[in-house]
Amino acid sequence: MQSAARAEEVPLPQPWAYADAMKVAAAKGKLRPGVVLHVGDSITYASPYAAWARAGEGRTESDRAALKWMHAGANDDADGWYLATFDHPDGGRSHTACGGIRSDEMLAGGTLMLLIATARGEDCDFVSRFFAPAKGVPEDPVTGSAHCTLAAWWAPRLGRVSLLGEQASPRGGRVQMTLRDDRVGLAGQGVTVLHGELTV
Repeated sequence: MQSAARAEEVPLPQPWAYADAMKVAAAKGKLRPGVVLHVGDSITYASPYAAWARAGEGRTESDRAALKWMHAGANDDADGWYLATFDHPDGGRSHTACGGIRSDEMLAGGTLMLLIATARGEDCDFVSRFFAPAKGVPEDPVTGSAHCTLAAWWAPRLGRVSLLGEQASPRGGRVQMTLRDDRVGLAGQGVTVLHGELTV
């Protein structure tokens, strides 16, 4: 969660309007921020974790902010806990249990190709991690393509087009991003790992 000092920061003015470019980038997104699905049935929503998330005691302000972002207690299709309790009309089981995902698919990273997790950073604009176990990549150290997506997602929320992101993998790395119309420019520190000549 961001500190009070961070929340009071004013975005730096930009020399050009970015709204049109951001609308183009945002139109390509299909995911819903904060929607967390819980795979399982009654054991999922009857657990102490689920009860605490929806109405438990002892939640800090940071906990409440995170749970609000995850729509906990909204009791609609954005609330993962609700979907784990509400029976599907055609299946007689919860929506998550009727989702069709197998345990081996879950352990392999789900049926999607990849997962990007992100949050506001402390000494950078945002942090992230990238996972694609279903494609043989348990976690990628630093992912340029992910930062193109993240730049388009964070820019309108932070009010600027030049961003600094940190991928918080065990190896880690930082990426500077700049939105340029419908493209994202990336920059960072590189290391030469191979040098040679190719004869055609």
